[in-house]
Amino acid sequence: NSNSNNNNDGLDELSVTELKRLLSDRGIDFRDCLEKSALIDRLRYSNGNSSVDTFQQQAGGLLHEELVLINTFKRVSPSVANIKTTTVVPTQDGLRLRPMEVPMGTGSGFLWDDKGHVVTNFHVVSAGRRDGRLPDTVKVKLAGLAEARDADVIGVEPE
Repeated sequence: NSNSNNNNDGLDELSVTELKRLLSDRGIDFRDCLEKSALIDRLRYSNGNSSVDTFQQQAGGLLHEELVLINTFKRVSPSVANIKTTTVVPTQDGLRLRPMEVPMGTGSGFLWDDKGHVVTNFHVVSAGRRDGRLPDTVKVKLAGLAEARDADVIGVEPE
């Protein structure tokens, strides 16, 4: 964090526990701080009643909490998967039956590893199936990919 490196106030040398203790002692809420640098920024920009105004000037009008959420979103969104489940049903075309893909449900998950494994909840891939069985494949779309890909369902963790 550039703010952390530009100051010689010693906050960078403190542990996360010590930073939280300082914030608590000053009555400053830090529950939304996800990283040590956010705790340090909160301490630096929380001097009395003008802390919100000071931080908003530094951050282009956004509150610290908003910046934390924006940075978190930017960091993790490439690994978020949009999952759509479908089923194939026979449809009649004249005298012939043709398979037609029908949407069953949607949900989300996240990319687990560089092999393309995606973790999601059971209800996302079971998609309202009455028999409770998992489908063989689901469609998964990751940020940055132009099209959804078929993904194999490899199993579930027991509860």
